[in-house]
Amino acid sequence: MIVWSGWGIMVAIITVVAFVIGIMAGTATGLPYNLATGIGYLITGAIAGGGLFLLTRVIESKPGRVFIDEQTGQRIEVGNSAGSFFFIPTRLWTFIVPVLSLVLAGAMYFNPNPPRSELEAYDSMRPGAAANAGPEVIVPGANEVAALNALSREELEALKKSTPEKK
Repeated sequence: MIVWSGWGIMVAIITVVAFVIGIMAGTATGLPYNLATGIGYLITGAIAGGGLFLLTRVIESKPGRVFIDEQTGQRIEVGNSAGSFFFIPTRLWTFIVPVLSLVLAGAMYFNPNPPRSELEAYDSMRPGAAANAGPEVIVPGANEVAALNALSREELEALKKSTPEKK
């Protein structure tokens, strides 16, 4: 259950949009998974923090309402509030989200168990991998496929003759 008041739901919306942008930007760097994801989290924190700052600044800068106490004649001005998200005022989420993204980026950077490459993951899933039995499976990557496609028929035949067959 999500609890918010006023414009507090914008904390979740802005953070999710910033997360999508940040992770896409991080993976576009071409760095290894841990670094790319960490950079994505940092970008997420920057975008979400900036967006939430601008949101609260615009909402809370508008003039408030003035009430007059009938008994004392005292004027009371009530300022606008940007609301809250999970009982935390929206203006505080401006600092909470970037700090959380910094913690997540640090966790990704210092992760002692980086994910295996796709080839290692595929190799571990093949039948007989636990007992090191079965034929060796080699999955060519995009560079190898492009190099093989660039070879002429004669070069390809020469390559086949020079490569020993595995039985």
